[in-house]
Amino acid sequence: MAIGSSGAEIAHAQDAPDERIVSLEALLAHAERRAPALVVAERRRRYGDAAAAGADVALQHNPTLEFGIGPRFSGANESDFDFTVALGQPVEVAGEPAARRRAAALVGARLDAESAAVRAEVRRDVVQAYHAATIARAATAIAARLVTFSEALLTLVRRRLAAGDASAIDVRVAEIEAAQARQEVLIAEHALRCARLTLAELSGWSIETPPNVAASLSSVRPAPSLGAAMAAAADNHPALRARQAATAEAHARVEVAAREGWPAPVFGVQVSREGSAGSPANYIVLGTLGLALPLWQRNQGERARALVDEDVSRAEESVAARAVRLRIARAHAELSSAAERIALFESASVPALEDGLVLLERGFAQGEVPLFAVTSARARFVEAQRAALVAHADYDHALAELEFAVGAPLGQRDTRATMRADPDAASPGGAP
Repeated sequence: MAIGSSGAEIAHAQDAPDERIVSLEALLAHAERRAPALVVAERRRRYGDAAAAGADVALQHNPTLEFGIGPRFSGANESDFDFTVALGQPVEVAGEPAARRRAAALVGARLDAESAAVRAEVRRDVVQAYHAATIARAATAIAARLVTFSEALLTLVRRRLAAGDASAIDVRVAEIEAAQARQEVLIAEHALRCARLTLAELSGWSIETPPNVAASLSSVRPAPSLGAAMAAAADNHPALRARQAATAEAHARVEVAAREGWPAPVFGVQVSREGSAGSPANYIVLGTLGLALPLWQRNQGERARALVDEDVSRAEESVAARAVRLRIARAHAELSSAAERIALFESASVPALEDGLVLLERGFAQGEVPLFAVTSARARFVEAQRAALVAHADYDHALAELEFAVGAPLGQRDTRATMRADPDAASPGGAP
């Protein structure tokens, strides 16, 4: 077994034969239909329909029916009876129905805006989880490649021991290196499994067969200026639009509460019978109008609560706008820092792990590099490779945060395979 042989076979062997690589676009499309957070958000939008149904009732107050009957006695021990039937209907005349319909429409607008905000959060979380999974997949490929290298190194050391060119200590060191490499594979596989399960949880994918991803990394694109990002967020950020919609709804509630403080006149009709012993009964039909006198109760409590709700909503909108600006500034700084780190690694040709392993193989096989130098250099190569992966992970996380904070994608991402130990894993596949 040659030390420089590719570890692609080992990396692919970790996947089930029927698993396919799922692209980010396919996963986002799946999340649009199945993400748990979006399923709940879609159900919540029905509150808007419920509010509209309640506001569409023309008469908010039920009519009242009164009935009275009783005897009438005369002095001649003769009796008759009287009865009264009255029907009254309160009617709102201060524009309450129109105000309620406007408020109900704004409830629907707020719920739509909140649903859009949840959709943006789901997209951010899925994008971040997807790229975290690609990083974990790449780390698994590195670990698998190091197993191949360490086992081949152990084979060479054992051959040297048999030939008298190595000591038993060299064999023990090589055995420890191989055992540690196998342990790192187990750790990397566990991290990849957890990353895939997180991706399944966020996107609504089946947890029995969590989505598989390629060991590919995003290409670095120039970030927009901080000022442009701030300006775009003012118009595009879904959370800000949701807060603005909530403030508009709260203001409409203030108008509804104010109009409901007006008295509603009660229009009615009353039919009475007045009987008198020995005489024909008299029937009386009256139209009635009742009006409550707003001396003590003018809907003060509801009006005060509505005003407080509006004030709180405006404060929350202001705080949310400031939080968005802070989020943009933080994400922009993190994105710039991660891009600089990636550029530093790429300018130093750090990602060429395979080249370093080939050089170590050649030097050890020719007796030019001692075993301790091989293990030390291998550790340095791996450390640099993993640091590059961390830089890419930070870049992907910051880019998704910046896109979420701005409220719009910052251009189409490109992906490219960077792990030469897994050259075939970058081919995209479709979602089931």
